[in-house]
Amino acid sequence: MFYNYGSKMKTIAKVLFAIGLIASVFVAIIFIIMGNDLNSSYATKGSGVILILSGIFAGVLGIVVSLTASLTIATLGNISDSVDSIAYSVRNRESQDSCEDAWVCKNCKEKNTASSVFCVSCGEHK
Repeated sequence: MFYNYGSKMKTIAKVLFAIGLIASVFVAIIFIIMGNDLNSSYATKGSGVILILSGIFAGVLGIVVSLTASLTIATLGNISDSVDSIAYSVRNRESQDSCEDAWVCKNCKEKNTASSVFCVSCGEHK
């Protein structure tokens, strides 16, 4: 469940954007239709303009919010993929260090990994 969560976050971002886009367009269409209905009636002629403008504004705002949220989630997915890659590289390097020949400090006789330049115990140079 918790493996490959970077790509899962990217998938969630795509789905969230699609749902947000559809919902925003749906709300905008409903408002515009209601505004046109108000404008077509003689008693409420001209009062539907506010609904039409509100529909356009709600549609655009919904798309912008959906896009922003989706990009944020996708970016977090990319960051998590990068962190996983860095962690894998560090683990791989540590396992290589433990397999390579270690060196013994000539000052304190402490055993050190091959990649260390200074003794971990006394600080003596390799």
